[in-house]
Amino acid sequence: SDYVTARSYFNTALLLLPPNNWETHYDRSLRLSFLFAKSSYSCGDVEKAQAILQIILEECRCIKDKLPAYFLLVTILYSCGKEVDAYTTCHDVLSQLGETIPESVNPKAKANTIEATSKLIQITSENDLFEMKEMDEELAVSLKFYSLMATVAFFARPGMFAFITSRMVSLTMKHG
Repeated sequence: SDYVTARSYFNTALLLLPPNNWETHYDRSLRLSFLFAKSSYSCGDVEKAQAILQIILEECRCIKDKLPAYFLLVTILYSCGKEVDAYTTCHDVLSQLGETIPESVNPKAKANTIEATSKLIQITSENDLFEMKEMDEELAVSLKFYSLMATVAFFARPGMFAFITSRMVSLTMKHG
């Protein structure tokens, strides 16, 4: 398939880089490594994909560069039935992005969160929705991880599902 061919090309390209490629060719190493991990996953080689993602996460200089690797890692963990690890990784990433997520939510707090979100939706008119500004890129990335986390939480941490989805709605209503 095309993924097998792509994987072969990305592997060859990485092998052609010098031994200190992450210092001398950072952007190229990051891009090729991520594409190699993605194509490996697409070919069904989950172990190779995870190994490459670990290298990316160790070598990256900032959280922004790590985000695509984290997202793919969570996707892989979830698809392999490692929902708890996937949830924990999302939690860690969102914490690094400045989000505060409790370890658990008691029933009263959950009910309060749902009620507050419901009120926020009720007071927002259709016109308000049309006039919302576009969400900034950093917050959009957080929402992407919240969305993935909600999917994982539905199975791994069902008690957190309402909190996570309410947080997503709240962020969207407040920030576009």
